[in-house]
Order: sequence, then C-alpha cells, then structure tokens
Amino acid sequence: MLRIKPKQMETFERHALAGVQLRLRQVVTAIFPDTHPARPGAPDDALAQLEAVVDQGIASAVAHGLRSSEDWAAFIALGLGLRSHGPGATPEWVADCLQRDDMPGPARLAMVQWYLAEQGRSQPGLAQVQACMVRARQAARGH
Repeated sequence: MLRIKPKQMETFERHALAGVQLRLRQVVTAIFPDTHPARPGAPDDALAQLEAVVDQGIASAVAHGLRSSEDWAAFIALGLGLRSHGPGATPEWVADCLQRDDMPGPARLAMVQWYLAEQGRSQPGLAQVQACMVRARQAARGH
C-alpha cells in the first residue's frame, strides 16, 4: 500500500496549484492581450501584476464558492471583462448574484453569465464580457 506523508501531500498540492496558476495566466493573456507581460511597452513588473491578478482572482473565486479551474478562469474573465468591456461601473446585479447564499458558487456564476447574455442583447459590452467568460472556461478546460 502506498503511503503519502502530509509533507509530500502539501508539496504535491503546491505543485498542482502552481500548474493551475500558470495555465490561468496563459488563459488571461490569450483573452486579454493587454495583460501579457511580453507585449511591447509592458512595464517591468507586468509579470508580477499578472500573477497578482490571477492569485487574487483565485482567492476571490474560492471565497465565492468556486472550486474548479474552469470556474476560476470564468470568474477572472468576468472581472477583467467588466473592466475592459463593461458599461463603466459594474452592474449592481453582478454582486447581488455572486453574494446569494441560497445557491452554490457555480450556480451563481452561471446565473451571472446568463444575465450577461440577456443584458448583452441591448448592451454589447456585456455580451463581450459573457463571451470572455465562455472563452476562458473553454481555454481552462483545454478546448
């Protein structure tokens, strides 16, 4: 029987998280090229900024009950998409949906995505945010 010591498990978990973080940084830079640290004119600390965005995004996603890397990618894309394509101030209903306590996190995120698609019919910026979420989820999944 294989026995894994707690220290070995911690090392494995840290390594797995580092792989997920790297993948999410790749997803973010593919969807939001302005975040790419190698772009011409990027500040010296662009990689640190990108890492901070991903790390904070994961922490916030987990706080909202999201546990999969696909959900983390969609959540980060939601935040960056609202900054890039949104109507200015984040619509109040986004926070209202994400903070509901009568639904699990993935259902709340799906509800936000659905509302973005609906509102995007009259507000093209919100449709772009929803499209970013879809692309992020697919890219995190490897499609």
